[in-house]
Amino acid sequence: MRTAHTGDVVCLEVADTGQGLTPEESARLFTPYYTQQAAWHRAGAGHRTKRGSDHRHISVQSDPGSGACFSITLPAADNRQEPGE
Repeated sequence: MRTAHTGDVVCLEVADTGQGLTPEESARLFTPYYTQQAAWHRAGAGHRTKRGSDHRHISVQSDPGSGACFSITLPAADNRQEPGE
């Protein structure tokens, strides 16, 4: 896990050493209700993830056999606001 703060954004990176994702899996990963489980294993509707709105961005870099690294970029907090505002 790594964090960075640059200008008005912060970035959180989370990496693992798992089996990784194929390019096809990476491309479909943020599709609503996408799941890699076999049909008979599905217990839910899959993951619903929003990617690339005005203030959020989630991306993944991965290759089969090399794990995955997810990057989440968010706007930095405005420290000039008083608590509770």
